[in-house]
Amino acid sequence: MVVANEELFDYARQRNLPILAYHVMLWGAYAGEYLWWDRHAGEQNQARMAALHAVAEQTRATVNQVVLAWMLQNDPPIIPLTGPGNPDHLRENLGALDVRLDAEQMKRLNEA
Repeated sequence: MVVANEELFDYARQRNLPILAYHVMLWGAYAGEYLWWDRHAGEQNQARMAALHAVAEQTRATVNQVVLAWMLQNDPPIIPLTGPGNPDHLRENLGALDVRLDAEQMKRLNEA
C-alpha cells in the first residue's frame, strides 16, 4: 500500500492537482467495524482517532464523514474513492459533503 507523504502533497500543490485515494475508510476501521487498528495500534494512531472523534463530536458528524470532509477540504484536495457496502453507508458518505471543518479543526486533524 502506498501512503501519501508530504513530498506527494507538495508535488500535487505545485501542479494544482488533486490526489486520488482509495481504501479511505480503512475497511471500516474508523467506525470500529474491523480490527485494523489492533494490527496498527500505536500512540500516533490513538492520537489520530482521538482527534477524529473530537472533531466528529464538535461537528455532529460521524467519524467517517469527518475523514471524508477532511480529504475534500484538504490542500491539495483528496478525492476519496469509497465503496459503500449498502445504502446506509452511501448516505453516510454523502453526508460528508455537508460537513464544514473550520481552520482549527483542519489543523487538529493535520497535526494528528
